[in-house]
Amino acid sequence: MLHTEHAKRFRVFRNGDRGFLGKDVTVNRQNARNWDTFLQNVTEAVKSSEAVRDLVTPTGGTRVTCYDDLVDREYYVAVGRGKFRDIGYVRIV
Repeated sequence: MLHTEHAKRFRVFRNGDRGFLGKDVTVNRQNARNWDTFLQNVTEAVKSSEAVRDLVTPTGGTRVTCYDDLVDREYYVAVGRGKFRDIGYVRIV
């Protein structure tokens, strides 16, 4: 029997950008199989001027490293070369 897993939906913010209200992203195992490709898709989704290298939680900046770490209907911050900047992303929404 084939097990189908539901897609995960979440909102992604650009690191340090108070004016960006976030972008809703949907991902499933099919398009998250390769994490680098997934991060490239996030870069395009949030229209970042630099490549997204990390996805982190908005409180504490805990790094997400794979599909299994993603939590459905949560918030994440797309981080490029710099460090995570905690600007109260959850309050932005």
